[in-house]
Amino acid sequence: MAVAYLVAFTSVASYVMYYWSLARTEASRVAIWSNLQPVLTALLAWAIYSEQLSAPFVAGGAMVLAGVVLTERD
Repeated sequence: MAVAYLVAFTSVASYVMYYWSLARTEASRVAIWSNLQPVLTALLAWAIYSEQLSAPFVAGGAMVLAGVVLTERD
């Protein structure tokens, strides 16, 4: 079941969203937002599987979010 989940949700869904985004905006903007993938994956693991989030991870996630916000400003 874990392999089926990985194939269906992380691979197929990610590529569908990626190409959908590319069709609607510039590649440089899509690349910036793709930096959020590890952060969102960890947050889903925390929410669904009660995984522990360490202080260094939270700090790193905040830096990633700040970087995305700074690069997306016009």
